[in-house]
Amino acid sequence: MGRVHVLPESLANRIAAGEVAERPASVLKELVENAVDAGAGRIEVRLKNGGKDLILVRDDGCGMSSEDAVMALRRHATSKIRGPEDLDAIGTMGFRGEALPSVGAVSRLEILTRPREQELGTRVFVEGGTSPETTESGLPAGTVVSVRELFYNVPARRRFLRSGPAELRHCTEVVTRAAMAHPSVGFTYVVDGRKRATYAPVSRVEERMRDVLGPALAGGMLDVDHRENGFRVRGIAGGPDVWRSSRSHQLLFVNRRPVQHKGLSGGLYALYRDHLRAGQFPVYVLLIEVDPARVDVNIHPSKAEVRFREEQEASRAVRHGVAEVLRAQGATPQWHAPSLEPEKPADGVEQVQMKLDTPSGGRVLPFVADRSRTGGGPPFPRGFAISSSDLASSARGDGAGGGPPDSSGETAPDLGALGAILAGPGAASAADGEQVRAQCWQFSRTYIFTPLKGDLLIVDQHVAHERVLYEQVLARMTKGEVPSQRLLFPVPIQVTPEEEEALVRFGDQVERVGYEVERVDDRSVQLLGVPAVGRDSRAGEIFHAFLGELSENGDVRLVGAEKVAATFACKAAVKAGDPLDVREMNELVDALFGTEQPFYCPHGRPIVVRVSLAEIGRRFGRF
Repeated sequence: MGRVHVLPESLANRIAAGEVAERPASVLKELVENAVDAGAGRIEVRLKNGGKDLILVRDDGCGMSSEDAVMALRRHATSKIRGPEDLDAIGTMGFRGEALPSVGAVSRLEILTRPREQELGTRVFVEGGTSPETTESGLPAGTVVSVRELFYNVPARRRFLRSGPAELRHCTEVVTRAAMAHPSVGFTYVVDGRKRATYAPVSRVEERMRDVLGPALAGGMLDVDHRENGFRVRGIAGGPDVWRSSRSHQLLFVNRRPVQHKGLSGGLYALYRDHLRAGQFPVYVLLIEVDPARVDVNIHPSKAEVRFREEQEASRAVRHGVAEVLRAQGATPQWHAPSLEPEKPADGVEQVQMKLDTPSGGRVLPFVADRSRTGGGPPFPRGFAISSSDLASSARGDGAGGGPPDSSGETAPDLGALGAILAGPGAASAADGEQVRAQCWQFSRTYIFTPLKGDLLIVDQHVAHERVLYEQVLARMTKGEVPSQRLLFPVPIQVTPEEEEALVRFGDQVERVGYEVERVDDRSVQLLGVPAVGRDSRAGEIFHAFLGELSENGDVRLVGAEKVAATFACKAAVKAGDPLDVREMNELVDALFGTEQPFYCPHGRPIVVRVSLAEIGRRFGRF
């Protein structure tokens, strides 16, 4: 007998299953794609134990005849490719013809199917790759595929599967991505007998994407619809103030197929790079439509990657589409310096008015420069200007700061107070003779000016508060003493399937950090109590951010108390654009310099810029 021989079909299928049936989520993906290709208007997914015990996909598509149902269990059997020319323009989701026979080789597989034009349907059952058992049965039109006890006959593979909740996370990703790519299809998602999510059919892909992402992200997303060089880019993209701590909310679809593409992702990141810091990632869900002949979807075993014939054109179209909405809707932060409005000069004197934000209510104080003494030069020496853009470049906005400051409230200390700040502790005479005590002033509702030993400190209010809250929360978490604050009125919260899953899995840890949560239904809860940090008005936003950390990274103990505390602090801190009164500013500065590290936020951003009196004097030509 020769050394080379042909493997039995059952063994070949079992080997092929290693590629197709890597885990429950990969099986689910194949079954959902088949349902979509069958023209389904509604798809129901049911899972038990994260898909390890049961994966069931029901659709109301075209169904299969008895002959087709049996043929579908043979390797390389497919209804989607007829000849080699079809490989150059694949327009379906699944097409290789290996999914069902491979899955049937490592599970107990049942197919119930009936075409609409037939009165009776067919039941096909396969156990561990054995010959299919076929019977006729009265069934509704469509197809139901049930996969039970995945890898029951390959114990080594089953042992490599993760826990049920961990596998469920991957399955949930499959369902949500399919729902986003196919908005005209209704989806029902049931986990362990409980409905986890329902997505009604909609006409606009952007509407479905927002529904899947949930309210925590939907409000900050911008609609994208761009055509260029035969590419159409549709979907939603976050403004610079919308970010997540991982790339899990960066989704790309090419002709409805979820893909990974480093070129496209890299180009998109470049658009947001100036608004993000280390560990922050932009959010986008984009569907790219192009002639199937211009893209190769068969370069990856699981079809997770694609190659465009014109890579640069594809990247340019995607990048331009997102950049277009960022510019058009004013999402790109713009920093404005205070406006100087010269009035009519009189007798060689030019009077310039500056609108100033002072504790007394924003008076307009005149600054008078005698041009006759300066040879008719400008009323202010050129060169000295600490503008908002200068400050932004020193302590660049982190995206979580709530967007660009409101230039309509752009303010600066009044001249008397500025003199007091520069001179250090003590008093100074304002232009109107009023004595003003040195204290904190808010500039552009973003930065706090305060004196320190004759120098001028400029404090970014958001990251300063972030540092204060971070150390408070971290200390309490370390001691296990995060107090809960009962809310006067419950806050209703809509949760995504991923967030709901995190609540179920880590409910004890959610309570331990100070949350009191009451379930309303499968997609909503209400907050009765929250951690006693930050502002109650942002309770929902902070809660979504915390659940996001859990759903993306798992157990808080694995994520680390530092990361959880940083997330709390970032979301709970005051934002750029929030008005602060004098008492709040003084308290914030005092608290900042009571922390262990007052100069950098938990993510590494600078908090304070110090301008020496000597530097100011040098700018005025005094030294």
